[in-house]
Amino acid sequence: MAAVSRIERLVKRDATLVSITLTDTVVAAAQLMSKHGIGSLVVLGSDNHLLGIVTERDVLGKVVAANLNPAKTPVADIMVKNVHTCTPQTDLDQAERMMAQHHIRHLPIVDNNAVAGMVSSRDVMAHKLAMAQSAVRRQSHILQDLEFQHPGITRLETDSAGRIIM
Repeated sequence: MAAVSRIERLVKRDATLVSITLTDTVVAAAQLMSKHGIGSLVVLGSDNHLLGIVTERDVLGKVVAANLNPAKTPVADIMVKNVHTCTPQTDLDQAERMMAQHHIRHLPIVDNNAVAGMVSSRDVMAHKLAMAQSAVRRQSHILQDLEFQHPGITRLETDSAGRIIM
C-alpha cells in the first residue's frame, strides 16, 4: 500500500474540522457530533490550541452511564486531556498502530502547533479497502490479458469435490 504512505494524503482537503470549547455542554457536543455524523470533537482553547478530545464513548460512559445531566455538564469534565496526535507526515501504518495500541478510534492531526484535521480508524479501513480493491482490479486485468494471449492458461481443473488438480 505504498500509494498513500502519509496521513496528509488520506485526509480530505475540503473537510471542515469540527471543534468545541471547554465551556460548551455535553449536549452541545452530542448535537455537533450528530449533525456532522462524526464520533469525536477536538476541544480547542481561545488560541485554537488543542486542549482535549471528546468522543461518543466519553458521552456514553462518563455522562449517560454516570447519570449526569448532559445539559449541565461541561465538556471539560469529560474530555480526554492527554490526547494522542499525529502530524501530516505520520506514516499511515504508524497512525494505525497508535490507534490500536492506545485503544482509540480518532487521531487529531497537528501541524505547526495547530489542529489541521482528524483521521479515524474508519478512514484507515476505507483506504485499505480501496487499495485492496484497486490491486484486485489490476490483477484481474493482468489475468485477462494473459488469458487473451494464452487461452486456457488461467483455467483451473477441479475434481468432483472441487479440489484443484495440479
